[in-house]
Amino acid sequence: MRFTLDTPPQLAGIARLTVRTQAENLAAFSLDLVGLTVEAVRVQGAPVEFEQRDRKLFLPLPFPLNFGTEFAVEVDYGGSLRPLQSPYAPFIGGIGLLSSQRPPALAFAAQPDAARSWFPSNDHPLDAATYDFVITVAQPLEAIANGTPGPVTENDDGTRTFRYAMTDPMASYLATVAIADYQVLETVQEGVPLRHYAPIGDSPDAVAAAFSTTDEALEALGEVFGPYPFEFYGHAITPLRGGALETQP
Repeated sequence: MRFTLDTPPQLAGIARLTVRTQAENLAAFSLDLVGLTVEAVRVQGAPVEFEQRDRKLFLPLPFPLNFGTEFAVEVDYGGSLRPLQSPYAPFIGGIGLLSSQRPPALAFAAQPDAARSWFPSNDHPLDAATYDFVITVAQPLEAIANGTPGPVTENDDGTRTFRYAMTDPMASYLATVAIADYQVLETVQEGVPLRHYAPIGDSPDAVAAAFSTTDEALEALGEVFGPYPFEFYGHAITPLRGGALETQP
């Protein structure tokens, strides 16, 4: 997916999903998507008709599939990103998109059901999945996401492409991308790499002080719940003000 931090921010993406059927003789299915426009859909590489209606993307299958069958879906989509008004969180002005222009920054806080505001999915916490993120942004911006960082590509058009792989299944609302001109502070605690991302311009000493108790928290929680289960841990400072959102590293 490619992000531009205009007003409002823009996204142009291709979502590639591996889907496993949960019904016998499945002839059609739907994905959750709202506020963005679908340009094309392919199932097993073949174009199919589709319909967007009522916060849903309705898709037929070329032929009925048996229970447990896996198949590939590609969705070309994009448009302007905006916060989502969720019926499950009416006390919040909007969820999903967080953005600012000065400094330019973008992130998503999707709990409980705003994943659908930036990528097509079965946006329900019971349907955990693994994720690969390929994100292109203008330099000097940096994109971070859930999972293990992969190689960064410097493109000829002045953009950079970042890659992350989340190999542990997670709920759709935990999927997170954050974009800013970031600096990273790295340490190691109890054998766990710690990565804290803060916008360039924030004092490194202030950022280090803000996260100075992370190692103590990991140690204390490890004594209660056991060893930390993921490869690394960290924080990212985003345009979210007055709160925080836990996600999956």
